[in-house]
Amino acid sequence: MMFAFDYRALFVNQVGLCLIVGSAATCGIVMFAYYNNCDPLMSGKISAPDLYMPYFVLEIFQNLPGFPGLFLACAYSGTLSTASTSINAMAAVTMEDLLRPHLRHMTQKKLILVSKGLSLLYGVGCITVAALSSLLNWGVLQGSFTVMGVVSGPLLGVFILGMFVPATNRVGAFSGISVGFCVSLWLAVGSTLYPPSDKTIGVLHSYAGQCAGSNITLNSSPNQDQHSFSTPLRPDNAGGLLNFYSMSYLYFGAMATSSVVLVGLIVSYATGPTKRNQIKEGLLWWDLNKKQVEVPSERRGDKVRDKPQLVPLRDLPRDNTSEK
Repeated sequence: MMFAFDYRALFVNQVGLCLIVGSAATCGIVMFAYYNNCDPLMSGKISAPDLYMPYFVLEIFQNLPGFPGLFLACAYSGTLSTASTSINAMAAVTMEDLLRPHLRHMTQKKLILVSKGLSLLYGVGCITVAALSSLLNWGVLQGSFTVMGVVSGPLLGVFILGMFVPATNRVGAFSGISVGFCVSLWLAVGSTLYPPSDKTIGVLHSYAGQCAGSNITLNSSPNQDQHSFSTPLRPDNAGGLLNFYSMSYLYFGAMATSSVVLVGLIVSYATGPTKRNQIKEGLLWWDLNKKQVEVPSERRGDKVRDKPQLVPLRDLPRDNTSEK
């Protein structure tokens, strides 16, 4: 069987991701220009930054019945489909990699029931986390990126060590991921307890002095002070370690990844690096373009076969199925 690398799927994924992020950034710029002189959050019309987009859609389409409902239906359907896919994926991975090796004698019907139970358990966990996140001052985007940075940053660092650094050993990998997780968690907790002020992080100014009367409101607390959402817990000129917490939550993952790679390299070389001949073929990044292909002897009657050769996949001939 012949294999060939196909980068079209990755390219299409990146193009779609760029379109989604670009459209989100464009919506943010448009909303900032539209609400420059009447900020709904400062005027008390909405109670959280996550409500900017729904309020914007409700306001500009208030004379077109059906459009606000269509927007909310699309938003909810996209969110629910993504969440359901993630829940099913976590249940399948838990079942196949963690539980199934210990449940070899269980019937297929019972395995399906266990998998459904795991999906229910993960679903309840997601709903619980979503309910608890409403008690935080974070927005949905900041909360999701913070959690992703704390969890995914150390994992990315371990994969980088394993694929690009042959000298990495087990002690170095475990030490690196432990330090990286502690660093990312420390930054997340510190930035939550000591949030930076709007001046420190460079928030663009908006005003609420020219707000006209409107019958649209998404505010669950109408008596909210217009400055309460941005009140800093420390002065702007605080120095030392507190200024370190002014780092954007988008860099938590990068800090964790860098810490894992750095600590993993130091510990691996200090405790004895792994030798190249102890690593199986196909585990390093430069082995991805190679595949063990069995090359038979030219003489059919010869029972002795040549040893497998490492041939780059790009040099393998392609099957012309259309000609057969």
